Amino acid sequence: MQEISEAVTEKIRQYWQAVNYLSAGQVYLQANPLLLNPEIKKWKFKGAR
Repeated sequence: MQEISEAVTEKIRQYWQAVNYLSAGQVYLQANPLLLNPEIKKWKFKGAR
């Protein structure tokens, strides 16, 4: 069996870190009650320039 180089293990670690970050963001947005109110959403998108 071949050993995995340090560069490859670092890339794998970075990949999993990014995946976990995105997953946490999805959970936060899904559970955010402010996104259920269309007026607040409309205001936020208009004001976010």
